[in-house]
Amino acid sequence: MLRVNSFMVLMLICAAHLTAHSAPTVSGNPPPLPPFASTTVPVAEQAYQRALLATVDGNLDTAKLAFDEALKADPKLAKAMLGMAEIAFKQGALPVAAQWIERAVKAEPRSSEVYASAGRLYVLQGKTKEAEVSFSKAIEMDARAPRPAIDLADLLYTRGDLAGAVTLYKKALSIDFQHAGAHYALGLTLARQGDMKGARLEFDDAARLDPPNPLPRLAMARWHASRNDFNSALDAVDQALKRQPNLFDAQMVRAEILESLGKPDKALAEYKKVVQVAPTAWQAHLRLGMLAQQSGQDELAQKSYRKVIELDPNQATAYNNLAMLYVERKLDLVQAQTWAEKAVALQPSGADFIDTLASVQQARGQLSAAVATLQKAVRIAPERADILFHLGQLHAQSGDKSKAVASLRLALGKPGGFSQAAEAKKLLAKLDR
Repeated sequence: MLRVNSFMVLMLICAAHLTAHSAPTVSGNPPPLPPFASTTVPVAEQAYQRALLATVDGNLDTAKLAFDEALKADPKLAKAMLGMAEIAFKQGALPVAAQWIERAVKAEPRSSEVYASAGRLYVLQGKTKEAEVSFSKAIEMDARAPRPAIDLADLLYTRGDLAGAVTLYKKALSIDFQHAGAHYALGLTLARQGDMKGARLEFDDAARLDPPNPLPRLAMARWHASRNDFNSALDAVDQALKRQPNLFDAQMVRAEILESLGKPDKALAEYKKVVQVAPTAWQAHLRLGMLAQQSGQDELAQKSYRKVIELDPNQATAYNNLAMLYVERKLDLVQAQTWAEKAVALQPSGADFIDTLASVQQARGQLSAAVATLQKAVRIAPERADILFHLGQLHAQSGDKSKAVASLRLALGKPGGFSQAAEAKKLLAKLDR
């Protein structure tokens, strides 16, 4: 499963051969290997060890030369082929990586590691059925290897087979209980199943086993937030950010927690930091715009929404909110209608977006069109008292007293109340005279 950037390494073509002799961390980054100095070791193995060190250090050209040297000494050394595949992958040459993995399969057709690497390649190619077959073969060939079980569990998680994923994560942990990544992934899966108690235990284990990694702390922050314990959530996310200050997900969660704590100014400042660190993240710009709009900073809100549209032209909320800003400020209503219509086109069943379009039409004096538009919203969300109230206002403005009264009474009769209830009662009393 692809979780956050720190976990992308789980999908690397051949990361397994770099961590074969140690328990992988949550991030999957391989630990440095000691220099290989023995003169009794074959030339191919010596070259392979040098290649591993160079790969860990990020010296891909040096690693490639060393893997090539290993293969010249032993043309059937499958693990060196996997190394060449990983380098090809890191250099963006996926077809070349695939060729190396195919060669490795032919060289060692009974290797669990080779089939696991093939499975990861299939995942990257979107061939999930082939990936599942490869991971299953890898597990069959080496029942004591935790990594293929985790790989297959990740695949099942993304497919929505949570029960299957839980079984495989637990299988991996029965082999290697110190595997922090498996604890973390199991925690995510249990949380998705609604087992929050079990999820917390797994996150705690992941944090204990891999103290430098921010992800278990971030997961705990979300866990506390789901229970409305926002102070504990803030403590947890701050611990995550101490470990990785520019972790985008953690910064976003921190800003959201500050909103929930009723600290809009601090949340706004946090979102400003996020868009500086991640300027292409439309989600951060959208939240910044929404919070700026709520605090009356309309210029910042407009700028943020326009940035969202620039980054992702399919974000209906940005169009909708821009339209409402223009209506509220009595700006270019033709442009506002264009934006409102775009939002509705992107999400035809969005009652709020339809309501905004009706507001634009109302502001332009198109009362009949506004009534017809809002009636669509009522059909989509008949439980929404605020939309019924707006419809009552439109009927009253159009001079249709009986329909206005009916809509207002329906709105006031809805359970739970709504923010404009006092205004609705006042209008109803006026119409009932």
